[in-house]
Amino acid sequence: MAIAARFSNHPSIKSDPPYWAGERFATKATSMINASLLEPTIPNLQFWGIMSCLEYGRASGTTAWIYNGIAVRICQELGLNKESTLKTLIVSPDGTIDYIAMALRRRIFWSCLCIDKFASTSINRPQGFEREDYDAEYPNIAESRLLRDPLQGYTIDRLVISNDPLMDFIPYYLHVLECFGTICKYMSRTNKTDLTIITWPPIPEFEKVNSMMQAWHDTLPQRYQFNAIHLQTYRETASQNYLNFWLCSHAMYCTGMLALHRGSLAYSDLTAIELAPDVYEKIQLSIQACKDNVNIAMDVFKALRDICGYNVLPYMCYCAYIFSTVLMTSVFSSDPQSYRKSSAGLVILFDTIQALRPYWPMVERLSLTTRDMLSTHSRLYDAQQQEYRYNNNNPNNIPLQQNNNNTSNNSDIDSSTSISSSTDNNNKKNTPNASSIPSTTTSSLDFPSFITNSDNPILPIPTSSATNVIQPPSQTNYQPQQSLLGGNNNDIDFNSYEFLYDSALFGQIIFDTTTDGAKYMMNNMNYGTNVNSNQSIAASLPTTTSSTMSMYPATEAVNYLPQQQQQVKTVSDPNPASWPV
Repeated sequence: MAIAARFSNHPSIKSDPPYWAGERFATKATSMINASLLEPTIPNLQFWGIMSCLEYGRASGTTAWIYNGIAVRICQELGLNKESTLKTLIVSPDGTIDYIAMALRRRIFWSCLCIDKFASTSINRPQGFEREDYDAEYPNIAESRLLRDPLQGYTIDRLVISNDPLMDFIPYYLHVLECFGTICKYMSRTNKTDLTIITWPPIPEFEKVNSMMQAWHDTLPQRYQFNAIHLQTYRETASQNYLNFWLCSHAMYCTGMLALHRGSLAYSDLTAIELAPDVYEKIQLSIQACKDNVNIAMDVFKALRDICGYNVLPYMCYCAYIFSTVLMTSVFSSDPQSYRKSSAGLVILFDTIQALRPYWPMVERLSLTTRDMLSTHSRLYDAQQQEYRYNNNNPNNIPLQQNNNNTSNNSDIDSSTSISSSTDNNNKKNTPNASSIPSTTTSSLDFPSFITNSDNPILPIPTSSATNVIQPPSQTNYQPQQSLLGGNNNDIDFNSYEFLYDSALFGQIIFDTTTDGAKYMMNNMNYGTNVNSNQSIAASLPTTTSSTMSMYPATEAVNYLPQQQQQVKTVSDPNPASWPV
């Protein structure tokens, strides 16, 4: 309930902002914590996993990581990471095999692994599960059918469906998340101390993990590739739950590739004369990889924004935030056309994040910072765009570079194309300055793609004008969050290697403002001087919760498996594919 309550419209539960609704349930869960919760049982595993999810959303990354660590250890102690355990039969009191309980047991393991990847990678901490530590097989379609929630048998247009075309997509979702975790593990070891020496690739495992990630995309069945036809097809035929997973998988793929290649953007202004030929070629290939994945990701995030609304894992907002930092580099604003694309892309990312802002304090921090980036982007590049236009008859125009002039001219954004298509300069809109964007913005700017403007979000963001809503407890010290960029963001070199690979920026500054990394960013990169005003919202909230643990957002409960059902026996054919559907 601590997590689910924020989505309730019941007058006795609803609050403003929505994320306050579950705090009384979280407080109750906190009061019930004792040593017995460290016993290796499935209910305890679920409890710590749920608390990790809540603390992650509260912008308390370290606490989320610690709670997740307890869940991981309990999971390993129970042997749920081993296929031999997951295939062990669970017998009901009447002597029949409980296939539903067995399917839930497998789902619990993979849920725990998903939480581990999300909680660890976002704050640059060691992950609890390494690939060699588990041999559990992915859930199969038979198990998914057994666990299917009848309330999810509808398309986003509320049409009844009997066979979901994306129900067997979950293994691909889990695999790309594993790949993303591997990339983050190796990239966290990047520790370049001598910035005068240009080396590429940045890690010895670069080719290995790059090939691994590309293999996920290249071996993905054609029906699961992200394109206009498939998006429209699944919008009409798939459930919202599995459509969400399909979109998030492609967002994770693009984010992983960006995390691996983004350091090359710091060397975009170097020529072949200044670098060894092989190094120059590799850097150019990585820069192109960044551009390609940004192009894809903008359409994916637009689909998440326009179709899924706020029913998205909050971790996707962190992915959107990573893309927004990359769009701040001059590579994506080197001429008027790319400037318009990057400006429009920042608005898409801001809108995606803003949609979840009322529901997760962590997203509130991301929203304010991304909003500042949108405003800063205009100041950095708009003045030079005007100069570029003035001199557009000169064939030797110099690409736009980051400009620290405090200019706030409005810029034109092409509204007739996506970031991945050609630009039509006949239809333009003014870029909204971030300081003028209302706090309730959900679609600040059309970013046309293959998604029509008539596709309303399935879950529109409720307004705060409703009556009879619960207000935040008066005894708390909650203060509205301020942007982490502060007022001196012109001092940040968005094209620098330090910025692109600073682990404090990519996670800790968002989740834990009291960490050393965040203090470094605040003090040395001029993100603002009043550190106290940016304290994590988690400091004013209770520290634990209880709710439903599942890798599926806001779906089936998994508090099942009573102790008396832990009887086991062996049969000759434990293959889940042969189970009844």
